[in-house]
Amino acid sequence: GGFTVLPNGGLQISKARVEDSGTYMCVAQNPAGTALGKTKLRVQVPPVITSDIKAYTVALDASVTLQCQSEGFPTPSITWHKNGQPLSESVRQRVLSTGALQIAFAQPGDTGRYTCTAANVAGTTSLEMSITVQ
Repeated sequence: GGFTVLPNGGLQISKARVEDSGTYMCVAQNPAGTALGKTKLRVQVPPVITSDIKAYTVALDASVTLQCQSEGFPTPSITWHKNGQPLSESVRQRVLSTGALQIAFAQPGDTGRYTCTAANVAGTTSLEMSITVQ
């Protein structure tokens, strides 16, 4: 980001980025002596879901992977809901390390609205998509 020293001695960072995180030291001096101040800055970035596929069509007994690629700092955690209810993992449904939801041997009951939610301390965002099993 851009750094500006304010008239009161403060440091202003405009458009702070993760790279601006770190320890900052302030030094004040006059004829009577020197004073030091240190502070730590951690820049956090709210999640953004970069996947954009909103509708999946899958053949009966085939497998499908719903993408939920996200960015943010700290790394967002991913949760999935189906028709508004938390999705429980099973032998056929599992969340991959990428955050994607993999459904094996798709059944008619898998048809519905799926929502992936990416969350971290800086915020939360969701993406809704649908599956149609044919």
